[in-house]
Amino acid sequence: MILDGQGIATDVAPEMLANDVLQADDMCMEVAIDGSCTKPPVIEFQRAGWSLAILDPRSHGPLATMHAPVPASLLQSSAMGEHLGGAFVAQVADRACQIYADFMGVIRLGNKGMDQQLRSKTPYACVALFAQSLGGHHHIQKYNHVKAHRSGEEYAGLSEV
Repeated sequence: MILDGQGIATDVAPEMLANDVLQADDMCMEVAIDGSCTKPPVIEFQRAGWSLAILDPRSHGPLATMHAPVPASLLQSSAMGEHLGGAFVAQVADRACQIYADFMGVIRLGNKGMDQQLRSKTPYACVALFAQSLGGHHHIQKYNHVKAHRSGEEYAGLSEV
């Protein structure tokens, strides 16, 4: 599902999302990603999801968001959700892009070379392969670490730790 900055569903193709919400002179886009997962007592009922938010380069508030469940065929964990959020940035990125995440595993893997991502012996290598197949993957410059649950203003001037 794709929502605008006010949380209202919008009818725009994911590939056109950045172009739809960013100004033409915005040379770089910033995207925050996250994953989450329910933890019921029965593991078979565990379900995960992912989200991404394209941030306004001036106010650092959300311009648009996307979210969806992690497919049932994949590991149901918050880590898988965050990896998928990063992968879907490759679908919306149409210019140089910085990604902000709170899970160090996704940051480490995302900042590795493309070959190293695919050779990973983790369940996330399949997500890296999916991300590399999307048109905007080459726009992703860097994954940056942020502490969880930050407000938009706190993203201004952040860098990788």
